[in-house]
Amino acid sequence: MKIIKNLFILFFVAVINYMTPNLKIATASNLNNYEYEVSYCDKIYKFKSSDFELNLTDVQIKNYHSVETLKRLEKLNFQKDEILKYVFPEVDLILEKLNINFGVSEKPDEVFVLKNKCEISFKEGKKGNFVDRENFYNEIYEQIKNKETNIKINLKIKDYKNTNSARDLFKEKSSFTTNFETSSPQRKNNIKVALSQFDGLVLNEGEVLSFNQTTGKRNEENGYQKAKIISNGTFVEDFGGGVCQVSTTLYNACLLAGLEIIESNSHSLPVSYIEPSFDAMVSTGSSDLKIRNNSGGQIIFTTSYENDLCKVKIFGKKNKFKITRHSEKVGIIKAEKDVIETDYERFGVIDLNIGEEKRLSFSKDGYYSRGYLNFYNEKGELVETRKIRENKYNATKGVIIKREK
Repeated sequence: MKIIKNLFILFFVAVINYMTPNLKIATASNLNNYEYEVSYCDKIYKFKSSDFELNLTDVQIKNYHSVETLKRLEKLNFQKDEILKYVFPEVDLILEKLNINFGVSEKPDEVFVLKNKCEISFKEGKKGNFVDRENFYNEIYEQIKNKETNIKINLKIKDYKNTNSARDLFKEKSSFTTNFETSSPQRKNNIKVALSQFDGLVLNEGEVLSFNQTTGKRNEENGYQKAKIISNGTFVEDFGGGVCQVSTTLYNACLLAGLEIIESNSHSLPVSYIEPSFDAMVSTGSSDLKIRNNSGGQIIFTTSYENDLCKVKIFGKKNKFKITRHSEKVGIIKAEKDVIETDYERFGVIDLNIGEEKRLSFSKDGYYSRGYLNFYNEKGELVETRKIRENKYNATKGVIIKREK
């Protein structure tokens, strides 16, 4: 979200620049002056906005030190630090000087996603004292908003060594794998295209992940090919066939990570790559998989399709419980008789002569099923078994394709 807001600020500035093409270069020292007095224990640091040479265009000069612009951006829900960077750019330079005085600039641990490996790596940040950024921005912001020009701040310092490291914040929460070894080349392609959209995706606390929004339209322009999908109770060829295996793998990884499932849908027929009551069917415009991050911190999704294995691994705060799954069939639906289809092109069959038949699939029983999650504490004791779903999977018709003309 913060990246989107920053882009919006740049767009906002670009529009204003476009509307005022005659730009000049000026310096902040020529404009109205603000004074900043920063105190910490027995130390006092004093700054003036005129101390800083800032190259500003006419548009930036117009908005420089404008409390009205500050309030307008606040109504647009920009963060305080973003607003100050635009309207009072010297504030960031003051913060930089203060951090230098305290010996260390703030630099947290960095997290890197190893693409198509289902893994992350870490780079340790700098340790030491640094200025409490949030407090610093808040104190300045509120005084400026109240039209103060002599800003006085009581500085707060943080000890970076006492904060959580990235290694503590991003533990492996879950991992789940399905196999697509026997899939057609087109179906394999679709799995790889969809799976790669989630590799390195970060979901903040409280945010909701939509599978359909993340993968985009399943069409040729987005790299998808025609492969088998379930439509009207039978298997046909269409763009994006195989994507449901990705949504199913993601769904199960989220279940094992203890994340909140807002929306999931089952197929009308049994699928071979997952046990009943643990599939997650998606269809553009009608069925989605939606997950809310209720973990108490950021989570990172990583994926891999190496060796024809569709794999999803989730990193974030350590799980409170170990979660396992189990499925049970509670009733059988007898298979129906074969059906003869003459619309052979609908099934992706193009090599039939007139009068020739080709079996596409055999009849299979359907069933009723239930899905459960088991929760174990740190001692390995089962503390809860939770039924999460009941499903009906119709019997599969045996399909014979016949070309009549």
